[in-house]
Amino acid sequence: MFELQHSVDVNASPARVWELLSDYGALASWFADADHSRLITAAPVGVGSERRVSLDGFTLIERIVTWEPRQRLTYDVQGLPPVIKGARSDWQLEDRGDGTTRVSLTMQTVPAAGPVGALLYRVAIRKIMSGRAEALVDGLKRAVEGA
Repeated sequence: MFELQHSVDVNASPARVWELLSDYGALASWFADADHSRLITAAPVGVGSERRVSLDGFTLIERIVTWEPRQRLTYDVQGLPPVIKGARSDWQLEDRGDGTTRVSLTMQTVPAAGPVGALLYRVAIRKIMSGRAEALVDGLKRAVEGA
C-alpha cells in the first residue's frame, strides 16, 4: 500500500468546511476534475452511503466507511483503472482555534499485484494521485472561502 497526504489551512470553521464536505453527492460542484457526482443511496448520509463520480472517463463508486461530523470523513473508492487494486480517501478537519481549519486528505492506494503494479505506481500513478489529492483540497478551500 502507498500513502500520500495533502493539507491546507482554510479560513473557516470546521462546521463550515464540514457543510460542503458532507454534502456527499455534490462533489462536482467544488471539484473541477469531476464531470458529475450524485448520491446513489438514500438519505441521511453517513456510514454506508455511496456516491457515483464521473472522472476522466471512469465511473467511480465511493462508499463512506467513517463519518465523524466536523472531524473526519473516510471512503473507499471502487472503479479505478485496473492497475489500482483499491483506494481509500481520508479527510480530517482540525480546528486551529483562530477561526481556521486545517484540512488534511490522506489517500491510500493499493497497486495491482506484483512488481509491475508497484513500478507503475512509482513511475506514473503516484504523480496522478498526488495531483488529484492537491486539486481536491484546493477545490474545497476555494469553495468554502469563496462562499
